Amino acid sequence: MRGKIAVLFVLLFLFVNAVGAEVINFNVKPENPMKGEDVTIYGEAEPEEELRIEISFENVVLVKDNKYVFSVEKMKIPEAENRFTVRAEGCDNQKVSVRRFILGISTPWITLSSEASEGVSKITQANVPAGTYDVLVHGSSSEGSVRLIITAEGYEKADDAGKFSYGYETTPLPVGTFIVQAGNMTKIVTLHSSPPSNGRAGGGGGVAPETTPTPTATPAPISFISIPMFLVMVVIAALAAVVIIIAVLRKKK
Repeated sequence: MRGKIAVLFVLLFLFVNAVGAEVINFNVKPENPMKGEDVTIYGEAEPEEELRIEISFENVVLVKDNKYVFSVEKMKIPEAENRFTVRAEGCDNQKVSVRRFILGISTPWITLSSEASEGVSKITQANVPAGTYDVLVHGSSSEGSVRLIITAEGYEKADDAGKFSYGYETTPLPVGTFIVQAGNMTKIVTLHSSPPSNGRAGGGGGVAPETTPTPTATPAPISFISIPMFLVMVVIAALAAVVIIIAVLRKKK
């Protein structure tokens, strides 16, 4: 029994150290980014360590006729492991609709939906295929506004010297304050529509204080059919239609 307890403590110790041994330091450049600029998150960690990079922002959307809508156009998703979460507070329900652009042609809209629990709805999708997307967050609400918290997670591996770099395009993002987290460190970055008058962004590059989130009852994440599988289904349906048409024409002959 004591041996089992000792093994358990060793495993727990290894797990805690694996989680805690993360980023030594990191920075964001440019320090005062403007909308449309590419932002690079770079820093130093343990050699060859895989780091979780998280970028989140909030947006308050006004409700009109019991409806709310927020859109992001031409958002580029790189080829890498990822996870996206949209949390809506003050809503009755939430829908996240996406369409992907392939060779400049958009696919049909695919929609995730979730009913709110105590005014909160949360939708999560992992491993979104690389590509360019239009994203529409919408739904109904009996409140005057809905608070959206959108979080994008990606992973980057440090090289053998412990250096890492992660790029993010800001063109589709709204101006405002973003929380950037690399490993166990957090910084606040302000995205501007034009250069700040005093040459410094409010809170840019500063370390955010640690906060304890308030637990909120939310529905389980909803998964949906992947876009590549949807396209395969469309192609199969089209081929089936062609076969039927050919068969009909042969019978007429």
